[in-house]
Amino acid sequence: LPGETVNVWRPADRAALEADWEGERGVAEDFVDHLVAIHSVAPEKLEGVVPRRDFRATVARWRGIYEEVRLVPDSVVEEAYAWILDNEPAPVPPRLVHGDYRIGNCLVDRGRVSAILDWELATVGDPRFDLGYMALEYSSGRFVGPGSRLTGAVAERDWLERRYAAATGEPVDRSVVDLYAAMGALMLFSIM
Repeated sequence: LPGETVNVWRPADRAALEADWEGERGVAEDFVDHLVAIHSVAPEKLEGVVPRRDFRATVARWRGIYEEVRLVPDSVVEEAYAWILDNEPAPVPPRLVHGDYRIGNCLVDRGRVSAILDWELATVGDPRFDLGYMALEYSSGRFVGPGSRLTGAVAERDWLERRYAAATGEPVDRSVVDLYAAMGALMLFSIM
């Protein structure tokens, strides 16, 4: 497929995304619309293709990886996992979850998203995980230095959540999205 990947840690790429946001918004609109399309895939079509994990299974998976690779226990990480489990959100119908949905895993061609890449973390589970992962500062290029002010380096958070809610017909609960952002941070911590 045509297109190039975007590196949100590169100032020129962030500037191009910010120009898109201030102008045509083709990338921003496609970014949300493609996520809605991903979350619209019927879970029964995915049997045997991607694993199914509910909230507790997702937490257990990443906590297990953390425990397997850690050199020493980290009390902050341990408390974060306990907090997440103590704040389990009400379940929603399971959907296809990309698991690493960010603009860096998209191809962009002439101001439009042409493909979604990097599906190895996909599951059938809670679609709000993807919204939380996008809300991480990491996804905006803020890792070891300053990054974009935009959520996911793509759009203002309120706009992104309103567009997603309008397209899905489901309200976006910011507290649940923030909980999944914490889960996404713990996932990244385990991977890194």
